[in-house]
Amino acid sequence: MVPFRCGLAPEPEPPRPAASDWRALLAEQEGWPGLLERLEPQRWPAEDPEPQPCDPFCASRFSSNDLTAGFDDGLLCSLPEQLPEGAFALQVGCRLDADHFQQVSLTYDTQQQLTAWELRRFRRP
Repeated sequence: MVPFRCGLAPEPEPPRPAASDWRALLAEQEGWPGLLERLEPQRWPAEDPEPQPCDPFCASRFSSNDLTAGFDDGLLCSLPEQLPEGAFALQVGCRLDADHFQQVSLTYDTQQQLTAWELRRFRRP
């Protein structure tokens, strides 16, 4: 059992592909089309925004930080080794099944203030 799963769900989620070879997993998803949902602090919409098309998945953009790793159960992350002085983004992703990958990006400005949460849902074409 991976701690990132809900243990209270009425039915357990199906197994996810392992991400121990994160480079291969990211390379396989290169170019997948996706949809983006974006929220900004202190700017909560009255209704959930409709997902918008986003740039296709790019492995180098996901893994642009100092540290990128894959974990059991399809989880991936890319983080700076040290807190940068400038703007930066934290990337967390999960390969839900053979055809779906979700990426959460937390972006920070030069003052290290959170500027946005972004959820990208990629799907094999």
